[in-house]
Amino acid sequence: MEVDIVRIDCKTIREDSVMSKYRQEALAIRYEVFCKEMKVVPPNDREVIEDEYDYSPFTIIFLARVEGKAAGTLRLVKYIDGIGLPLLNSIEGLEDRLERAIDFRRRLYGGRTFSEAGRLVLLKEYRKNTLSNRNRLISLTMMSDYISYCRDYGITDVIGIANPKLLSFYERIGLKALFYVRDKMTGIPSPIIHSEVDKIYISLKRLKFIIVVRTILDNITRYFVRRIR
Repeated sequence: MEVDIVRIDCKTIREDSVMSKYRQEALAIRYEVFCKEMKVVPPNDREVIEDEYDYSPFTIIFLARVEGKAAGTLRLVKYIDGIGLPLLNSIEGLEDRLERAIDFRRRLYGGRTFSEAGRLVLLKEYRKNTLSNRNRLISLTMMSDYISYCRDYGITDVIGIANPKLLSFYERIGLKALFYVRDKMTGIPSPIIHSEVDKIYISLKRLKFIIVVRTILDNITRYFVRRIR
């Protein structure tokens, strides 16, 4: 299975461009999952889930496409002094709690740079079996491209809010749960997560290699099972 990642830089999108179409695909995936499937977000006429950050020059949207079809999405928002991050601007007192947990301000003053990972979601057909190497490979490929972007552009730290059901995935790629808050979008108590980019990079390389090897072995096993039958 080949997973293609489209990196949508919201700073350079023209409304009539292919990238604008891809952005709408990503927003529609969120709507399909959070509104139609999970029913944690009210419906709207446009059938997308969006906010001002999806049109910010400091945002990158990652769109995973499998065999030409949109399968999942992930969003990166860069921390900018004076603008902050979606989580910091929507959850009262979060910056103080991050300061106590990870010395957030000291890291910023020391020259470290943050991004917020959010809106990680796969369509239901790609989540039918959560243990599937195929499905995990899609999420891993999106996160790998996210981390590649961070390394290319000098971003040193990642924070986010995780769907509790996905916490084990985030922990396996090196992110750590700090404390719980109520997710403003879903209303679900969810963990705030954090790690350094280099630590995530190492964990991703190791985990992706393991999954690729297991996928190859699974394919070989299925081939010989079919031959025997």
